Amino acid sequence: MPKRQDIRKVMIIGSGPIIIGQACEFDYSGTQACKALRKLGYEICLVNSNPATVMTDPGLADITYIEPLNLDYMTEIIKEERPDALLPNLGGQSGLNLSSALGMADSFGMAFYKAQEAAQQVLPREGTVLITVSEMDRPAVLEVARQFHQLGFKILATLGTHKFLVNKGIPAERVLKLHEDRPNIVDIIKNREIHLVINTPAGKLSKFDDSYIRKAAIKYKIPYITTLAGALAAARGIDAARRKQHQVRSLQSYHAGIK
Repeated sequence: MPKRQDIRKVMIIGSGPIIIGQACEFDYSGTQACKALRKLGYEICLVNSNPATVMTDPGLADITYIEPLNLDYMTEIIKEERPDALLPNLGGQSGLNLSSALGMADSFGMAFYKAQEAAQQVLPREGTVLITVSEMDRPAVLEVARQFHQLGFKILATLGTHKFLVNKGIPAERVLKLHEDRPNIVDIIKNREIHLVINTPAGKLSKFDDSYIRKAAIKYKIPYITTLAGALAAARGIDAARRKQHQVRSLQSYHAGIK
């Protein structure tokens, strides 16, 4: 890969916490990324919460931060180092999700919205949202449903989730699961009557497998979210996108606005 002349410094986000004693404790992907990019002549800033990243060779990067991998720390490091590009590591999920969240915007909601766009999961600004969560997630889903209701979305929910939401004063319509009858969730997704799916997996505690919901969403290219934190971020992102026409900002333009 030829060196890009518009990039001088690259910030590598490490793989994040790895259990001590595992064979993969050493951040192999992070060190290989450092070696490859330094060979091309880039200045390297490496960030990781795992000190094993630099134990073998502390000279892998020009500067190394051993800090928690969260949005607050990453934002401060970016302000200090002003990298021209971010590289999330392939060795763990922390770097990938965090790099998505660092999409440059004026708010976390807009950053999440833009990150979903980059992942080719464009969040709808209106329409119908399907909410079906495990029993243990129901108390926490209330705020998610409330925000989508306030945004004007029609809410569909499966039996347990529907009963919970209605009892809490959130308008919702019940939708049937695959084993119950027709028309069911898959029929409605297939007919493009659902624009966003929020489904926390029921796991082994459930009598019925609910993976068909996510499979149907993927097949018919309906954005889907499997965590309540992600669902809440999606609601905030949709709200932010409605409030103003967003613009994609490069790291360079972001730095220019830092006083």
